[in-house]
Amino acid sequence: MSDTDRIGIAKEEFHAILEEDELKGAIALIFANKQDLPGALDAAAVTEALELHKIKNRQWAIFKTCAIKGEGLFEDLDWLYCLIRGFSSLVSSHRSCFVSDLVYVGMEAFIDCIVE
Repeated sequence: MSDTDRIGIAKEEFHAILEEDELKGAIALIFANKQDLPGALDAAAVTEALELHKIKNRQWAIFKTCAIKGEGLFEDLDWLYCLIRGFSSLVSSHRSCFVSDLVYVGMEAFIDCIVE
């Protein structure tokens, strides 16, 4: 997150969204994006600022990313995929369960695989 002036607003909005009935128990994947920019908050700082440690009723994770360079995105999606598919032991050890295949099959197949 590079806009530190608005992190308080982001925290309030994020926690309000998590309280929506439609999202009760939903998995939360947070991207600490724009890691290529000077002064960007790292994942630990975003965790603290968003008070993610207060989230006790759902699975969540935060990953540092740089979307413009594609850095960190596959790891994030791999974590989500593993969690959805019930590979909790792989999630906790951060071993890849499908990223190498994702590179070859593309995002459409990834989405189809999750929706199945």
